[in-house]
Amino acid sequence: MHRISSTAALLGVLALLFGATAGDREAVTDEQIAAVPSNQAGWPLQTYVVFAGTLGAGNDPNTHNVAYSIHSKGWRHYIDNEIRPLLEGQNPPARVCIHCVGPGWPRLREGEPHLLKSGRAYRWFEYDWPLTIAEGREREDGAGRWRALPIYLEEFQQAWREVAEGRLSGGFPIATYAYTGLIQTPWLEALRESDPDAYRERLIRVAEFFRDAGFAGMYVDASSSRTLPAGHDGLRILREIDGWPDFFVGIESYPPAVHDETTGPLRYFMTDGTLRSQHPRYPECRNRTWQTELQRDGLVVWLNNWRGGPYRLTPEKARLTVAMGNDIGVSWKRWADLAPFLPAQQLPPLDLAPLPSSEPKQPPQE
Repeated sequence: MHRISSTAALLGVLALLFGATAGDREAVTDEQIAAVPSNQAGWPLQTYVVFAGTLGAGNDPNTHNVAYSIHSKGWRHYIDNEIRPLLEGQNPPARVCIHCVGPGWPRLREGEPHLLKSGRAYRWFEYDWPLTIAEGREREDGAGRWRALPIYLEEFQQAWREVAEGRLSGGFPIATYAYTGLIQTPWLEALRESDPDAYRERLIRVAEFFRDAGFAGMYVDASSSRTLPAGHDGLRILREIDGWPDFFVGIESYPPAVHDETTGPLRYFMTDGTLRSQHPRYPECRNRTWQTELQRDGLVVWLNNWRGGPYRLTPEKARLTVAMGNDIGVSWKRWADLAPFLPAQQLPPLDLAPLPSSEPKQPPQE
């Protein structure tokens, strides 16, 4: 499942404690939650994933409204202001997932453009944005072409490789993951039907783009609907990419869908807002489905509460998340507050393997 060893060891211990396999997807019990190995502050003993956002509304015709001025100031500016302080702060993280997006937002989901009151087109985050940004494609609202920005991509790869290789963390490499967009877009679907070889090459080139930037994997928003066929070529290619050495693919589309049975072997990505309605192991889940039997684990990202108030991720919710078989994603806006209470993140991997036998050794035979 492409986990780092400390998390794998932890889940192995949990399986022994709970007497369950990965395919046992009944809702977790209070006893299972209490059995999660934790520190004195109550936080599970594992490495947590910092979830860092860059997403903007994407409708400004000049700047494309990419958050944190990435479009005008570049990726290094974003990393220096949003990521470097975490890597240099107290208890720096060992894992980062970047919600990355290009300044030219995606094509339509389907049909004609849906126009906002401003007259600009509402667009969707697309899987192949690294390529469309470099190409400078037609705008959906008919107002010419988006400007090609190859430098935006070159700096992305250079800057994030420095993060992944540990050049900003005293030589400690950071496991870095990408979150990217839909493969089910009209543009990609048309290419899949007209030229399957070019379609396959395009999906692979995007994965290579992240891999060559030092990323350890990517999460993909595979589908905009629940009816993507289980045998869809895009899903088959994503499973193929998941088999690359030292690189994995995760899928965000966890809601009940035809293709979920096919993507079952892949890890999933879920935000905390969907636990109650979709996750079959969540005790209060209102929408339990046949996915109860899916043999996969994933990443649950606890987003920042942008409306104010306390952060929703607490030690109790963290233990619940781990008991359900998931990694924990922490908003980068909250990391500095939680870091002093979390287990040390950049120590050698936590060894939770069973202790060796305590039987006394026999003296050597003469």
